[in-house]
Amino acid sequence: PTAEPTNPPSPMPTLEPTNPPSPDPTAEPTNPPSPMPTAEPTNPPSPMPTPLPTPPPTSRPPPPTPPPTDLPEPTEDTVTKIFFIADTPYSDKERYNLMPNHIDQLEDGDFLVHLGDLMFAMKDRCREGAYSIAAEILQKAKMPTFVLPGDNDINDCPSIQHGEDMWMKYFHLFDKKHWSHSFDVTRWGKLNESFGFLHKRVLFLGLNMV
Repeated sequence: PTAEPTNPPSPMPTLEPTNPPSPDPTAEPTNPPSPMPTAEPTNPPSPMPTPLPTPPPTSRPPPPTPPPTDLPEPTEDTVTKIFFIADTPYSDKERYNLMPNHIDQLEDGDFLVHLGDLMFAMKDRCREGAYSIAAEILQKAKMPTFVLPGDNDINDCPSIQHGEDMWMKYFHLFDKKHWSHSFDVTRWGKLNESFGFLHKRVLFLGLNMV
């Protein structure tokens, strides 16, 4: 015989659906599709493959070439012997002892350059005697001597005009007045104090920087 159903039908009617279907039609999409075709890409892909990165060096570069050791020996035609002096004499001890002795010991030089400050302006007050004594000492050098002005010789004087007048009186063209030399000197500056010349294929310049 036919088996009895496991669950007999319920005597209750079927429930109505919780949300009945809406009678309104489906809403239109907010953003309709654009009628314009999609733009082409600005830069199409390159058919060339991307180059590989440069590999790092596998060995160190060779050391620099050492300077030559077979240079010619210096000769009298290639060597220039120069003496420099500056900031003296600053006192009577330097005027009457130290500087005269030092100048007397300089020998076999091509030329001598005094780089300026032939007195101590705060103490000497740029008195004329300070200029004349310094000039007298330098005149005894055994080689042409060029003199550049320092700040104590002009700029630090109570009167710059007085300092310029004293420098012009005692040191203008100092090398030309007291020595006969073959240097072809070019001079410039307000007082012709800067100079330059070529000697043994080397250009020498004396510049007034104050």
